[in-house]
Amino acid sequence: LLKWVIACIGVSFLGLVVELLTTVVLVAHAFSMNKYIVSNLVLIFFAGSVSQAKVVAGAVSASLGNGGVGILEVSDGIFNNPAQLAAYPQKHFGVSNTGNQFQVHFADNGTDAFFPASIGYNQIKLPGDMEQKNFLLHLAQGFPERKLSYGLGIEYRTWKMKISETNFVQTVADLGVFYQPATWLSVGGTISDIALSDTDLADSLDKSVQSFIGVGIGNETFARFRFDVGSASNQNTSNLILRGGLQTLLNDWIMTSVGYENNNIIGTKTLTLGAGFSGPQFGVHYAYQKEANDVIEARHVVDLSVPF
Repeated sequence: LLKWVIACIGVSFLGLVVELLTTVVLVAHAFSMNKYIVSNLVLIFFAGSVSQAKVVAGAVSASLGNGGVGILEVSDGIFNNPAQLAAYPQKHFGVSNTGNQFQVHFADNGTDAFFPASIGYNQIKLPGDMEQKNFLLHLAQGFPERKLSYGLGIEYRTWKMKISETNFVQTVADLGVFYQPATWLSVGGTISDIALSDTDLADSLDKSVQSFIGVGIGNETFARFRFDVGSASNQNTSNLILRGGLQTLLNDWIMTSVGYENNNIIGTKTLTLGAGFSGPQFGVHYAYQKEANDVIEARHVVDLSVPF
């Protein structure tokens, strides 16, 4: 009887060991096979900040509600509308920093340029130990006699997730048109984030096209007003993004800004303020952004603009 009991215990113990080892193997296999799925889940968790958060153009636009599709702004305008590149008066170098975002770009619309072009690089630190890098190319064609220009932006994006050592890559395009019938009036339109490649993520993450129209009113000696309205392809038309601001020029070099953005897609209402110095050799600008419900942390943006 004792031997029979010992044998039963041995068999039970062996079965438990086999079951445990089988579970471990299955879990390990599942983790290995589903690491990509885990990465997707993490990206979806941060979808609000990744898919809807457009790269900050620069401190000037950031201080004016992130608007600027329909008004010429040399320091950062091409990030709002690539067609503005053809209206740039000369070559331009710019660098911008927001704490979690660094950006640098060079634009050439000088007299010796074959055609207006710009290259840029942007790096963003996202929540969850994630990092996004963007390599940008902008091309434009202007028709001065018609006061009209068209623009194309190509953006190569990479997302790196240190938690799972997984990378995602996507190429998107931006299209823009800019029209300035008078020195005090301009309008523009863009279609941005057009997916040229797939990331195997949900379409709501990597195939969300945004469209904007904007207007700019004012002059370079007193004040300028800008206003944009836009929507996303995966949202109802009632979920609009409204943004704009007023820039006041205290003298030839000093300016102040106040703006507001109501983003009904991600549910944020952001007040923006700013000040800047724009001299003949360089410009320095600062912007402060505060979201009403603290959905997004307060942001400080500083940039340097050097025309030549």
